[in-house]
Amino acid sequence: PAGAEQYRRRAADLTDHLAGLDARYKAGLATCESRVLLHGGHAAFGYLANSYNLNYQAAAGVTAELEATPRRLAELVQQVKQNKVKAIYSEELVSPRVARTIAGETGATVLKLHGAHNVAKEELEQGVTFIKLMDENLKNLQVGLSCKN
Repeated sequence: PAGAEQYRRRAADLTDHLAGLDARYKAGLATCESRVLLHGGHAAFGYLANSYNLNYQAAAGVTAELEATPRRLAELVQQVKQNKVKAIYSEELVSPRVARTIAGETGATVLKLHGAHNVAKEELEQGVTFIKLMDENLKNLQVGLSCKN
């Protein structure tokens, strides 16, 4: 009870920050030439893609330990070519090997999306926050999806 007012104020501030982040994503992804988000890792960004009407394709399943099959890699290479995808995304804690393989076959660029579920000690010391990580993700999405902002 002694900290109730502070908790309410901080919750309200966080709610405002998250609403602002959502508004930036809606506006920032509204004018993209592509809606195809290809991820060279496990299916970690499905909720994000669903929230902003992106066609999300991942190389592997939900867990990071799953490996992409040769068949799945071939399907993703075909998707890149058919949809003229300019970027394949990799995640900060997962090897970018699959994304680099697809990029090497197609000429696409590899860009990072941060899952924001884990930060390095150096990032924490530099003041990295969830909002900052998500804003950086938005910038990379805008580049890879050819958004006009």
